[in-house]
Amino acid sequence: MQTFFATVRDWWKQRRAAGESLAEMAEQLDLWLDPANYEVRHDPTHGTVIVNVALERVQSERASEHQEMNDRMLVTSFPIRCRTILDERQIQNDEQLEELWRTWQRIREFAEAGSALPGGEERFGDEYVNAITGGIAVFLWHGEWLARHDERRLPIETAIEAILGAPPERSGFAGEHDVSTWTWDCFLSEAAALLWAREPNEVRWRRLVAEMVFAEKYVAVRLLFARCAEERVVLGEDFGRLRRLVVEWAHVRDRVDVLRAWQHRIPEEEAQALERLENDVAAWVEQAIATFVAGTLGPMPSDWNRFSEASRFAEIDELRRRWPDSRVMDFHLVRCSHEWLPLPDETSSPEERENVIQFWRVALDVVAARPRADLQRRDHQYPHEDEIWVLQSVAAVVLQLRPVEKPEVFWEAIVDLHSEAHDWPEKFLNALHRRALSAERTPATYGPLVRQITQRAFSEVDGARRWPRHEEVWDALLGIDWWVSDVWTERHADHVASIWDVISLWMDKAPQEGRRLAKFARWLSTPAAAGVRLRTLPWFLQRLRAEDERSIYRDEEADDDLAKLLNVVWDLDQNPLRATPEALASFRGLLAWLVERQNSLGLELQGRIGGLA
Repeated sequence: MQTFFATVRDWWKQRRAAGESLAEMAEQLDLWLDPANYEVRHDPTHGTVIVNVALERVQSERASEHQEMNDRMLVTSFPIRCRTILDERQIQNDEQLEELWRTWQRIREFAEAGSALPGGEERFGDEYVNAITGGIAVFLWHGEWLARHDERRLPIETAIEAILGAPPERSGFAGEHDVSTWTWDCFLSEAAALLWAREPNEVRWRRLVAEMVFAEKYVAVRLLFARCAEERVVLGEDFGRLRRLVVEWAHVRDRVDVLRAWQHRIPEEEAQALERLENDVAAWVEQAIATFVAGTLGPMPSDWNRFSEASRFAEIDELRRRWPDSRVMDFHLVRCSHEWLPLPDETSSPEERENVIQFWRVALDVVAARPRADLQRRDHQYPHEDEIWVLQSVAAVVLQLRPVEKPEVFWEAIVDLHSEAHDWPEKFLNALHRRALSAERTPATYGPLVRQITQRAFSEVDGARRWPRHEEVWDALLGIDWWVSDVWTERHADHVASIWDVISLWMDKAPQEGRRLAKFARWLSTPAAAGVRLRTLPWFLQRLRAEDERSIYRDEEADDDLAKLLNVVWDLDQNPLRATPEALASFRGLLAWLVERQNSLGLELQGRIGGLA
């Protein structure tokens, strides 16, 4: 073996002498496989040992390089470590916090030594600022620990002031939709919220938290409001003022987007006009921050979709009319600043409950305005991500509303999106079913809601069906769409039995075709529908025998699922089937229909049960 290794090393030596660069692995193997590199030593602990002195020499020569690599990793990994602590709410003990503090101090020393990373490596972004602000947010979150080490507040506040005095330049790699949360602006948002909650009247922190409302990245605003919302009881009316500030900024930010779009196509002679309009926006921002800091900004208005200072930006609004489908406001900003909202039953007071319900009334009105503007328009009607957020949230809200709170105001507005806006009620209905069925206890409001919604859905609009016959909104109406099918369980059997009138109405009124019949048969095969299964068999037989309502889809699409339903009936409901003449006759008729069509599952069932003796 030594002879072989010696031959290989000689070959490497020849290649090296010829000027060829060997792979790092070959260099390592050369060090390990040369017996001349080893010597025998005596170790005080382990006795006689064999040591690779050549490897020791190389490691000693490269010690500074390894240290620089470790230091770079320390700086670049620290923000992610801090983000994990904050997101997963990993409370650190004193020993862990002391280690974090030492690391944070070391990173600050690196930052003060120069702009490059340890080793002189070029920085990709704002690694130092990311790490420093990450540590600040973690330390402030551990308020009790920091209270025991009050002398450490000064370095923290000094670091914040240094960053605010010279904030990092805008990165060319990230934009407003960048979702990374381990960056300095996200950490600073959380730090601002924590500082403000501790000293609500401190001007520095009031200004900082207001300025973070105007952060470029949406995710930074989301983190700001998530942290502030945790302390909303302490912050009181000021938190309402912060919500008003962000909603008003949502109105103005959309206008800023108009200016950005305009600057790429503006005639040279209008450049001064653009600069003037940008200055107007900057002046408004500074004035809005000042009123918040002074505490003179009013609370969140109930009609926050209306912007009281719209006339101030009339010139920009005139520009906005040049673009079709322009928005009323930056609703994504509204969403990011209100994802923390509790459901009505989880609010902290009657006043907050009322405010939450009102918010969703207005939010629904804002997003529904787009499809409502032209219900016959076939393109661009599918709800966007933020609009789906509203529909799903409203579905959760209406399940908790009391009659006096008028839940019908919400669901009627959605169900009345008829014709080509059918995707909207479909999304809402699927969310409603999924929320109710996934709850530990099925909400008492669920059955009555489904009944009222179904009755309205089958009322005609201008003498015609509310939605096109082939759309899946009809499946979502009953909760048999694929998006909900996995949450139906045996514990929902009582609910299903209680809405038999709804199921009957759906069978009578919903437009039927092969795929819908298949879905319905598949749903009836679940344990949840055990109590109504037999009652539907006559309807299936009548539907399949009818010749005057043939769909453009072939009923063959339902064959296998219908056969599976009959198998379930025979295996689980045989005794009540035999005791119900109408159901038994329908079962026989359906099975004969399947056998006549040579359906393999039907033929197998026929062979298994014989003549229904």
